[in-house]
Amino acid sequence: MTEPTRLETTECLHCGVEFVPRKAGHVFHSIECRHRGARRPEDRVPVDHEAIERLFDPRRDPDERVRADDWHPSPGTPFPELDACDTVEARRRWFVNLKTMGRL
Repeated sequence: MTEPTRLETTECLHCGVEFVPRKAGHVFHSIECRHRGARRPEDRVPVDHEAIERLFDPRRDPDERVRADDWHPSPGTPFPELDACDTVEARRRWFVNLKTMGRL
């Protein structure tokens, strides 16, 4: 019996997310990323998918304050501590707006 072939993954040239290309030569994981164009690896903001999932958890109260482990666009800087007064809803809007503008 032969082993199943492993699907080869590649990194999206816009956002850096790992994905399985549907066709040879695909370098963007979504239409939005393709339209926004390629970025150099050092220009990409690392994406913490777990933090984003926690932030958009429908069980969370939109008026509650964000937690230290919630998504922030500049992790590893002092800014998350300064923005700790944000509400969950405000941080969600921030994420969606940056995504829409192609910054993420």
